[in-house]
Amino acid sequence: MKKLREIVEAYDREKHKKKLDKTSQSLRNHLARTKSHDTRRTWHLVQRYEDLRNHMRDHDHDGWKEYNKERGFDPSHDGHDLLA
Repeated sequence: MKKLREIVEAYDREKHKKKLDKTSQSLRNHLARTKSHDTRRTWHLVQRYEDLRNHMRDHDHDGWKEYNKERGFDPSHDGHDLLA
């Protein structure tokens, strides 16, 4: 298991934003295909978005504010809001 220092040093804000975008796009695509919010894959993608969001919000607050401002999101949004 990686040490915390290695994880923090390896953090890249732009890559993290891309992961958030990719996860939200995957969720939108999945919802468009299945027309259902109640699938295992849906909840897996919501949880993945939540994990990425929480990491950025807790460890890179300025990056989180920047991410939301660039996309017009409210900073308090969560993965479940993507289902709306």
